[in-house]
Amino acid sequence: MQFSGTLISAPKCTLSTSDVIVEFGDLDIAKLTTAGGNYDQVRVWYDPKCTNTQDASKFTVNLIFQGTPAVGNAQALSTNNAGLGILLKDQGGRVLEVNSPFLVKDLAFLPSIWAYPIKLNENVAGGTFKASGTLIFDIK
Repeated sequence: MQFSGTLISAPKCTLSTSDVIVEFGDLDIAKLTTAGGNYDQVRVWYDPKCTNTQDASKFTVNLIFQGTPAVGNAQALSTNNAGLGILLKDQGGRVLEVNSPFLVKDLAFLPSIWAYPIKLNENVAGGTFKASGTLIFDIK
């Protein structure tokens, strides 16, 4: 018997340790939709730093956006306003569902991520809103 192979190392990536702040500004409740289409989306500036990337094309990345899913739309992140959620999409319109892996086939082409405020139900109340989640970068 003969055994052979090649040992390779996965890239080592870290995301920013500081909070990524996404500010929507003032939103008109009457213009909110369940798809988030009436407002310009806001880009989420996550900034991975990767080393040891010589074999990066042999690995895939799962982006996992951890948080509390919104009631009425489990793809979206809940906010402190029961009628409002935050939906994340890549530049092609694919949704990054809360708590689900989002496959990226090539580390060299990480997607841009955009945040959309969405109406979950008719109970959107006026006032400030907040939401938070954690983006996990899982290399396989």
